[in-house]
Amino acid sequence: MRTLPVALVVLLLAGCAATPAAEPAPTATYEGIPVWAGWEPSDPDSELVLESDDFTNEGEFPETIRLGVKCGGPNIRPELHWSGLPEGTESVVVTFSYDKTPENRWIAFDLPVDAPLPASADAPAEGALGMTDRSSTDFFGPCALAGEKFRLWFTVYALDTTLGLEQGATFGEVREAGIGHVLAAAELAGTITGPAE
Repeated sequence: MRTLPVALVVLLLAGCAATPAAEPAPTATYEGIPVWAGWEPSDPDSELVLESDDFTNEGEFPETIRLGVKCGGPNIRPELHWSGLPEGTESVVVTFSYDKTPENRWIAFDLPVDAPLPASADAPAEGALGMTDRSSTDFFGPCALAGEKFRLWFTVYALDTTLGLEQGATFGEVREAGIGHVLAAAELAGTITGPAE
């Protein structure tokens, strides 16, 4: 039987595992949490906190966050609310990230400072959505198959301005517009576990 050269096999496997080209995800840290490069907060004493009524920090995400394609879930974004915004905050940015790729799975910007995000599969009533690494503005929930467990996180950023970008702005456009305007940031992380094998 004819066999393929090892190098060719490696190339073929790499091609099968390829994912859509993505812009750089978080590449800096602030107080131990990952943030977008250039979005390191200027207020080190901020008391900003991001919380959810649907799960606790580092706890298991609600089942409703699961993707429907493989995991059979409704792909509903959990409720999110924040407190402790520093003085001078004009708008809020919320992102959802996954560090294995790494990957931006949801970007919402120009959110009002005093309006929490209810659990929903729809876009927020106010603000705008940026383009994710999946070339979509839709929320992209996680999926864990049998034996898998993943950690993902939401990040809230307090900005001293509104970005004023169009709906569907790219990650690069959102990041560039916010450089030098981030006052504070906070993280809310969760895990998703697949069924037992």
